[in-house]
Amino acid sequence: AVNIFGDTILFMGKVAVAALSTFVGLRLFENHNLEMSSPLMPVALTFFLSLSVAQLFFSVAEMAIDTVLLSFCIDCERNGGKPTCAPPLLMSTIDEAKNELGEQEGRAAAMSMAPRETAVSTAPPPAP
Repeated sequence: AVNIFGDTILFMGKVAVAALSTFVGLRLFENHNLEMSSPLMPVALTFFLSLSVAQLFFSVAEMAIDTVLLSFCIDCERNGGKPTCAPPLLMSTIDEAKNELGEQEGRAAAMSMAPRETAVSTAPPPAP
């Protein structure tokens, strides 16, 4: 779930960079009096080139994120579940997630242990 969420955010970032670059390119083509029949081809080329460059930069960022998380897992494994080299921001985020998960489990347990209402029948018992 974390990987899907992260990939979605990175994809939206790539598209946002490409769209912003395309918008700026379109404005530049409109402001200069270039003799073009249509700015469609240069703008499309701008979009695909900027998407390619964004893909390269965001793949580096994604690899850095994966490396930090993998290093955290190795640190936990080697030190008996207690990380010793984790960055403080990562530790605070994980602690918050643990607390939230504990609260959710507590609510779920309370709901499963709550007495359930049973319907009371008002009909007379069957005759023997």
